[in-house]
Amino acid sequence: NRYPDITPKYYFKPNSDIVKDDLFSVTADKIAKSFFNNKDRIKGPITESQIRKFYDEVLRLRLKLDSANDKEKKFAEILPYLRMLIPKVIYSKSRNNVNKSFESFIKMNIENITKVREFEVFCDLFEAVIAYTKKYSREEGVIHNEK
Repeated sequence: NRYPDITPKYYFKPNSDIVKDDLFSVTADKIAKSFFNNKDRIKGPITESQIRKFYDEVLRLRLKLDSANDKEKKFAEILPYLRMLIPKVIYSKSRNNVNKSFESFIKMNIENITKVREFEVFCDLFEAVIAYTKKYSREEGVIHNEK
């Protein structure tokens, strides 16, 4: 159940810009499942709202990129803000709000994103992970609507 070590270089088929067939299905499922691994517990189970908080930040940056006329220039502008998610996830881990699997997912992907296309695929991968999160949080008995 350990987090599958995937970084942007594994998003694509060899020597190609084509996304691997199973990235958004099999891989995303394994990643989501790792967030709810019983051996990787924090004080309580990781919550969907904690995961969603990071996804919302990524999505906000994606919207800025998508609305730009020059995506390469906009990507250079948003990259420092994307990388700021690394200290944020480290802080969340230190507060026991996220676990090691989630921290690794954020860190390993974000610190290795160097191109617009990698960022776009990461956003899509994160979206697929969010979808699978519902399945595993229910299996683990996580409360979905905490306030």
